[in-house]
Amino acid sequence: MRMKAVRRLTVVATTLALTFALVACGSGGGSDTISRAAFLKQAKAICTKGTTAIDAVYSRYAGGKHIPKNVNRNAFMNKVAAEIVIPVRKKEVRELRALELPVVGRRRLEMFLEAMEDGIKEGEEDHQALRGLGTKYVFYRAIEMSDDVHLEECFIG
Repeated sequence: MRMKAVRRLTVVATTLALTFALVACGSGGGSDTISRAAFLKQAKAICTKGTTAIDAVYSRYAGGKHIPKNVNRNAFMNKVAAEIVIPVRKKEVRELRALELPVVGRRRLEMFLEAMEDGIKEGEEDHQALRGLGTKYVFYRAIEMSDDVHLEECFIG
């Protein structure tokens, strides 16, 4: 009887140990990580939504149709850019960072997100640069990188 109890205990302990080992290691082959294709599908949806929101606001003011009279057109559009572009880009970066980055191309994606964050910071300080006026465009570096990481949707509507 005692030998039977020892065997049962050994079987239970071995089963638990194997279960813990499988959980700790994952199911093998990196199935715990998102595929590049799955990441890009989600990321492109995030970027398309953001770019569409920005384009909709800019379209409303295209040609000066809805710009109030007796205001400086550039100053007004700089304010509009700050009110729409900065929050939308912040949300995009937050949502993209919330996704699990794929192993393949992870470093380039991180650099792209850092470039977007740098653009946001610069845009907060220089609203006209959000529109590409003056000597710089704050998202220039991110736009250059968007093709490499296959996220052109973040800047092209």
